[in-house]
Amino acid sequence: MKLKKLSSLICVALAAGSLAGCNFYDEPHIPDDGSETPPVELPPVGEIISVETGDELKEAIEAAKAGDVIGLVVGGDFASMGTIVLEKPLTITSVSAEGEVVSGSDPVAKITGASCFYIPSSAEETLRGGNAVTLANLAFEKMVVDACSSDGNDSQNAIINVGKVGKDKTPVKLSNITIDGTGISEPTGESDAWIYSRGLVNVSDSTFINKSEDAKSIMYLNCDSSASRGGSNSDPYGSKFDNNTFGMATANTSAMTKVATIGRPSEVGNSNKNCLTTFTDNTFVNFAELMSETDDASTALYDVFGDTTESGNILENDGETPPPVGNDPLTTVEEVNAAIEAATVGATVTLAATGVFDSGVITLDKQITLTGEDGATISGSTCIDVVKGAEGATISDLNFTNDAIVMCGSTDDKKEAVINIQKVGQDNMPVILTNLSFDASNITSQEQIDNKGNWIRSYGYFELTSSTFTHLSSDLQNDAIRLTCNSSAGKLGTVIENNAFTMEGSHSKETSAVKIGDSNGGQIKADQDQCNTSVISNTFTNFAHEITSDLSDSSAGRDAAIFALSEDESNNVFSPVNAFN
Repeated sequence: MKLKKLSSLICVALAAGSLAGCNFYDEPHIPDDGSETPPVELPPVGEIISVETGDELKEAIEAAKAGDVIGLVVGGDFASMGTIVLEKPLTITSVSAEGEVVSGSDPVAKITGASCFYIPSSAEETLRGGNAVTLANLAFEKMVVDACSSDGNDSQNAIINVGKVGKDKTPVKLSNITIDGTGISEPTGESDAWIYSRGLVNVSDSTFINKSEDAKSIMYLNCDSSASRGGSNSDPYGSKFDNNTFGMATANTSAMTKVATIGRPSEVGNSNKNCLTTFTDNTFVNFAELMSETDDASTALYDVFGDTTESGNILENDGETPPPVGNDPLTTVEEVNAAIEAATVGATVTLAATGVFDSGVITLDKQITLTGEDGATISGSTCIDVVKGAEGATISDLNFTNDAIVMCGSTDDKKEAVINIQKVGQDNMPVILTNLSFDASNITSQEQIDNKGNWIRSYGYFELTSSTFTHLSSDLQNDAIRLTCNSSAGKLGTVIENNAFTMEGSHSKETSAVKIGDSNGGQIKADQDQCNTSVISNTFTNFAHEITSDLSDSSAGRDAAIFALSEDESNNVFSPVNAFN
């Protein structure tokens, strides 16, 4: 490590590198009692400490005083450093081999691998009154995004994790930061992000590029704490984002990825949970629209509370946006899959009544509508595999007359089904199934059904309405609809409403119209009580049992309309009443 006193020359260099000159204490501490603000004696500007490795960086942070500048030497080894904790008002930037702070387009230090910066909530009293943490002139490449925390508190999958700091309108400052998503390894949880903040953060003159459409937000702003509003709910000051570039690697066709999720969706309607952010003069690449109050339409900014201010922002694309899907109905499974691949969010893909769809898998991985002309029919062994990215998609107006139920899909979550809904679902974004017809008359033996497969098999979140199931056989083991609710998506509140189910046969096999949860020995397991499924206002005809969790006794027939734990035993809902004929 090298120490160097911060001279006037270095002050100029810092200013050129997008730092606010040498004044790292640009807002005085504001008394809580409303009294007049006393004169502030700013501490002297500290040392520049040059470091060449991750271990040296940690040692320098430990030894540093408030106001010190720690310079990562360009070309140094800053790979897989683990969690770097910042609890003092320090500036982390790049310096040359001579210890000069970089400026303009000069090369910067590169941070790679399993590394992250963590500003803990425990530093809330230290990082106030203008005493800010600043990260500037740094590049992050080929990162491994994982849990970022030092003590288990505020743990979050992120590259930069900002805790509940920001009192006295003192933000964590990020300036001239580059994060490149090429080759990055990152999880895909709802709140996983490159930058996660529970506090106040200002981001300027930075570039975030090549974000994958398989992941979620570049930034996630959790505004539950008043720290995110500058430490005050009565005089709020939100995070600011100025003159940055945010870009997807390709067009955001899945609509999963956001530049920023601004506020937590689960807090909508609650007071003092909003963010009041400002986006000014930013460029957004490969997004269909700038801002929306709903999680849809490939929007760059998911403005949960609708209180974000924007001006001077630009939407761009790189010329690789898929062409719009035409309106001509499609006649083969291959054409359907090609149309889905080319579709943008909100498009409609239509199956022709004259089409032949009797083999193969239709993969639905986008928020589009898959529908059919009057008479469009899926037959043979064709199935629809609903995978990640299809949250909020619609399947409608199709007939199913399959003579085989086979394995559907190519991922680890493939299952034997005609419609296989994987672990797909977000709050208020079920897969919509409506006006569908399932005719089971072509399936007359167990050999036509792989592994007791189902017409609809779901591990996710869906709503089924206005559909019919006819010629179901009580002499075959294949529940018409089977729900497995061992994932979070499977517990979001599936609804099966206003449908009709008709059973035939001698009632000799364990089967049902709707099975909710896993069973053993003909009984639904007691731990399947959190499926949160509503089966309401449906009509069931010719079933041996109405609602039961036990089909182990064959003396009264082994088929049920609803095979599930009761309302008293679970959080399932079976009213308004279903009709049993």
